[in-house]
Amino acid sequence: MKLKHIESALSDLTHDLAFDEPNISLEQYPTSPELASHLAFLAMSHGDILEVDSGDSEEDVEGSSEYGTRVLDLGCGTGILGISSIVVGASHVTALDTDPSALSKARQNYEKMEMEDMVTFVEGTLQQSAGEGGDGIDLEDGTFDVVLTNPPFGTKNNAGIDVAFLKTACRLSKNVVYSFHKTSTRDYLLRKINSEWGFDGEVAAEMKFEVKNMYKFHKKKAVDVEVDLIRVVVKNKEEG
Repeated sequence: MKLKHIESALSDLTHDLAFDEPNISLEQYPTSPELASHLAFLAMSHGDILEVDSGDSEEDVEGSSEYGTRVLDLGCGTGILGISSIVVGASHVTALDTDPSALSKARQNYEKMEMEDMVTFVEGTLQQSAGEGGDGIDLEDGTFDVVLTNPPFGTKNNAGIDVAFLKTACRLSKNVVYSFHKTSTRDYLLRKINSEWGFDGEVAAEMKFEVKNMYKFHKKKAVDVEVDLIRVVVKNKEEG
């Protein structure tokens, strides 16, 4: 599948990705179809998301990741990352968010794409200090083949939340994580991933995240924020 085909598939959602009542404390900014398309294309190109063979039964696909790629969209917002993963072949998505209104919007978008049978919605709140080694997300380590996330960048009284999201994503994935981060944090994050956590992290793509005028403090119609799409391979992490 070519990038333009993924972009075309997601284009129907262009006007459905705005939050009804965006919450600045959660740093809610919609991820564009363009960013989601590039992420999905890269995940497919790396072989991290594999298309389900047409000969596999629905029961097999639902029951085991051996028959398809099971994805977690961590902090799913309006659902675009998980939807893009299904476009390129993911067998099932778990969409997790702390905001019920965001989950409602995501559900509408999955229904519009006729993908409602391929997603499970989970309400949960990631805590930066939920006890030693904890994050407050009640899901077992290595539950998903791939974890996708566009986390809060920690610019509004949430310092460190981007790192917390990434760490939780690495815990929940048994293979690979894709995560967006401000380019200015690149060196710090790669040191964390490769030296402190012992995983294999790299910048898979350099992109621009368009931040539109959504909140009262915004002065410009839109600004572009330079972001990295970081790919983390965790499949060799020690179990237990």
